[in-house]
Amino acid sequence: MSLKDKSSLLCIVTGGSKGFGRAISLEVCKEWGVNRRIQKIVLVLVARDKMTLENTAAECKSIYNDVTLYLLSHDLSDHDSILTLIEELNALFCHGKEQFTEVMLFANAGRVGDVSKPISSHFDPKILQKYFNLMLTSNILISSWFTSELKSVKKTIIFVSSLLAIQPYAGFSLYSAGKAGGHMLFRCMAEENPEVRVLVYSPGPLQTDMTDDVLKNMCFKKTQERFTQMKFLKPEFSVSILFGILKDDKYKSGEYIDIYDIIKQE
Repeated sequence: MSLKDKSSLLCIVTGGSKGFGRAISLEVCKEWGVNRRIQKIVLVLVARDKMTLENTAAECKSIYNDVTLYLLSHDLSDHDSILTLIEELNALFCHGKEQFTEVMLFANAGRVGDVSKPISSHFDPKILQKYFNLMLTSNILISSWFTSELKSVKKTIIFVSSLLAIQPYAGFSLYSAGKAGGHMLFRCMAEENPEVRVLVYSPGPLQTDMTDDVLKNMCFKKTQERFTQMKFLKPEFSVSILFGILKDDKYKSGEYIDIYDIIKQE
């Protein structure tokens, strides 16, 4: 990532209020605000819960007070809410608005889904539709807007993937399907849009509320036991590895990088 002083940067983080998304938001302010003093940083945080958005925004301001923040509270499992979000993004950053030196989309929003029952026990299409709205439809619509409507010298998309996108675990059928779909969606996007830099990043097993949900509600004992024995990473550590990859800027667009690919090299 070759941002210089006097550059302008727009970062959009979906799922930006908690867990890995929160860590991304704070690192944007620390690494590109405090450490590199980019002249203008605009940070857009998208999440369902307004209170957690405000808490994360306050943390961002405490790190780098000059950051411009937009907090957009939307449920990305709801089709109408996704469209409203895109309308708001259009109003903020398109229609003759300024051009940024670089724009970045961190496609991070997601949920583990219902791990209390196997795939053979899912019968409600409305629940499934809402889940895949979040995991796939929102990513398609937001990234389509990002690539086609925003004006910028450089565009970068980071999709937060998972080992579960490529490796099956009992109990994770919905999550794996959602992540696998996003995984290939963004890799194909890199092929279709060579002017956009795309990175598919697996952050490793993280200490988050999602992990607590799996440990508490997983219907398959074997999977639950495997998770109990895992060494979980702090989101801040995984984000620091991600930002190192972005800083080096040596990855091939569309490449999938697992955090352990980097850790093993160090």
